[in-house]
Amino acid sequence: MEEFYIKGPILATRNLSHREVAGVLLWAAVMILFASLPYVVAELWSGPDRYFSGFIWGVDEGNVYLSWIRQHSEGSWVAANQFTTHPQNPRFFNIFLFVLGTIARVLRLSPLQAFHLARLLGIPCALYAFYCLVAHVTAIHSVRVFSLLFASLASGFGWIFTLLAYAGRQVPVYPMDCAASWQAMPEAVTFLSFLLNPLFTWSVGLMCLVLLWAWRALERGSLKAATLAGLLLLVLGNIHTYDVFAVHAAILLWAAVLVLRRNTGLARAVGLYGVMWLIGAPSLLWAWYVSGADPSYLTKISTPTLSPRPVDYAAGYGLLGLAAVLGMLTAWVLRPRHPRSLAMVGWAMATLVLVYAPVSFQRKMAEGLHLSLSYLAALALGVALPWLVERRPSRLFSPNQRLARRRRLILIGGTVFVLLSLPSNVVFVYDSMQHVAVNYADLRHVLMPPVYLTVDEVRGLQWLARHAQSGDVVMSSSLIGNHLPAWCRAKVVVGHWAETLDFPRAVRQVATFYAPGLLPQARASILHNVGATYVWWGQYERLIQRSMLAVAQEAVGGPVPFPDSPARDLPTLRPVFVSGDVIIYRVTH
Repeated sequence: MEEFYIKGPILATRNLSHREVAGVLLWAAVMILFASLPYVVAELWSGPDRYFSGFIWGVDEGNVYLSWIRQHSEGSWVAANQFTTHPQNPRFFNIFLFVLGTIARVLRLSPLQAFHLARLLGIPCALYAFYCLVAHVTAIHSVRVFSLLFASLASGFGWIFTLLAYAGRQVPVYPMDCAASWQAMPEAVTFLSFLLNPLFTWSVGLMCLVLLWAWRALERGSLKAATLAGLLLLVLGNIHTYDVFAVHAAILLWAAVLVLRRNTGLARAVGLYGVMWLIGAPSLLWAWYVSGADPSYLTKISTPTLSPRPVDYAAGYGLLGLAAVLGMLTAWVLRPRHPRSLAMVGWAMATLVLVYAPVSFQRKMAEGLHLSLSYLAALALGVALPWLVERRPSRLFSPNQRLARRRRLILIGGTVFVLLSLPSNVVFVYDSMQHVAVNYADLRHVLMPPVYLTVDEVRGLQWLARHAQSGDVVMSSSLIGNHLPAWCRAKVVVGHWAETLDFPRAVRQVATFYAPGLLPQARASILHNVGATYVWWGQYERLIQRSMLAVAQEAVGGPVPFPDSPARDLPTLRPVFVSGDVIIYRVTH
């Protein structure tokens, strides 16, 4: 196979041409368009009487990022957890979020604008970094191009199971690339990262750059490249610590291959890796220090985020995963003259092992797996497929004709592959927009915050942004409580399933406070226990009140009073803001 399709010395590569760079950037512009259209539609749906919060999926997670960006934009070096009233000792510092906050302050952008600016700018940066890594591994142009396309667009079989679930059928598999009643994993699919989260996008770009310079350092014995790889590891370890484990494993595996092949000496490989490790280690040490210095932070990051079953991963990567297996075999066959593809195999295998490591954050280490699988799938399409089809080239065709046939075969095969692996991304976007269309009312049972806010709610949030201080605590439903930290300095009693420590207890406290029939003394006691200084009264708090009515009637065995607001018979609540159906009360003592 290697003699027929590939020629050149061991570890040969080809530098990027200006045409390739232009092609990558042009494709990145297309991906920016794809990743922007859903947000444009959502904004158009808001109309004149609603405010689009800026997220089409994972509103709860998005507001956490906005809270951190807002704090940094106001001059804070470390970010506090505004979603809990538990005691804390804030030490959390993320250079990526800090830079976004600084950009927001300098350019006078809102946290939301800075978030989406980073999301869109991250797409060309990540794609270019990945293409550079692929170009280092292979000189085969078709493999480079298909790696880029698969990384940008490919997903798995999730769309099939999602449609079956929507049709009311029982599904035995829960793929993470698309979901109906289960959880999708944006960090596991590059397109979803581009669509939803700039932190993921910039992290995978950094992963590619770390591996590029680390592999170069080991191959060339370059201290300069090792130093650069270490600096990139330092940044990556700070902005997304989970990613460094797979990166370190991939570097060590490639170093072992080079030593076994006698392309480098053991002492040199150990020394260069030691340089990378020492330079990158402070970010890991800082993460360890923060978890010890702030017990509430340790509790939050210990919230289990476990990986789905292997069968769910397999279905979630679908054809991409199947082609990647063939790509691994191809890399093994090509290893005598072109061993660099084994580095990609090592990256994929290391990640597959780590996503089931005995830690609470298993699934977060899946980031980057999609990229390594994309390269291996492209290797299968660009090398193995034509070889399998034309193992015995017909003598009826000249070498040029056979080359033209192979190119057509690769083009047709790659195009069909992309079309077959694209539907899950389409279904994911369609499903997200269906939830957006009803303002996430269909997900209210899992306490997913609304996408759209009313004009009155925005005015209330703006009022709190001007008046609330960092020591204030707002009592509200979790639905509006999730939005509050993105706008103001105050903490909330409940607002996020992981950021709010002891989330179930906080939800019960809020529900009890707004329940009809509760004695004023009991209501005042709850406010005192949570340290509330403001009480929010709006549509979602009224919804809690109505939903708790039946519970209250059953508890007392008859009708209960249905007060207009929690301030009824509670003189310690003084209204300080009123706009439409939104009232904000100040708790006085």
